[in-house]
Amino acid sequence: MVSHKIHHLTPHPLLLPFIKYYSIREIDITRHTTLKKLTTYGLQTSIDFFLGTPFQIINIADSTEQRFNRCMIRGLRTSCKYLLNLTGRFLSFNIKFTPTGMYQLLGIPMEHFTDQDIPLATLNALPADEIAERLALEDSNDKRRQIIESYLIKKINTREKKIIYLNDSFYEKMIEEKADHPIQQLSIRYHLSERQLERCFLKEIGTTPKGYEQLIRFDRLIQKKITCPTHNWTSLCHDAGYYDQMHMIRAFKAILKITPKEFVASNYAI
Repeated sequence: MVSHKIHHLTPHPLLLPFIKYYSIREIDITRHTTLKKLTTYGLQTSIDFFLGTPFQIINIADSTEQRFNRCMIRGLRTSCKYLLNLTGRFLSFNIKFTPTGMYQLLGIPMEHFTDQDIPLATLNALPADEIAERLALEDSNDKRRQIIESYLIKKINTREKKIIYLNDSFYEKMIEEKADHPIQQLSIRYHLSERQLERCFLKEIGTTPKGYEQLIRFDRLIQKKITCPTHNWTSLCHDAGYYDQMHMIRAFKAILKITPKEFVASNYAI
């Protein structure tokens, strides 16, 4: 038997330009049982603290085991990459950033984090081990939030400020709208050349305008399927913005490495 809880917390007002929310995920797994979850695509960047039982991470591409770390930085994820074998008690405290929040906080071009899971300790941006140890000692999520925010507020007060050419409202509008956003139209709208626009996207969120659009469209499709599981893929694909079924199937194979018929939402860490 598996008990699964997710909590969301709102950041301190000073952190709202950077952080969208905190997510705490708790999973209690019966003894001698392994819960298998596939990681999936992700539109949000995050800093993730793993406070419970260490778990096995398998790279799907070559079946190699990855090293477990208590604190990881995760950029945009464009495909299914890892199989997680969870046992005991899984507990994570996740800092979920606004589209440009991580770039503003760390000052590192986000393309370096795309499809990567990088130990926070290697960047010397925050005292990762110290924070993880303090978070693990607390039972209260509110106290965990207070701990992490004491470090984050200090970080934003001492960081080197970065110029953001395309602000969070622009990226969030892209997510909310169903219309496509051709790069030619975006470059005219923001008085940037197409090459300048691509550089802004890569630096601020970690992928190209086309790549971001593809992730948004696929996320819209998956969320609709989860919300309306009885709806068939044909009706969902048009509603999500795909031209036809083949367009949708190609996206499935590129992102999840499967066909729509093989998709089972519970297999994924969504």
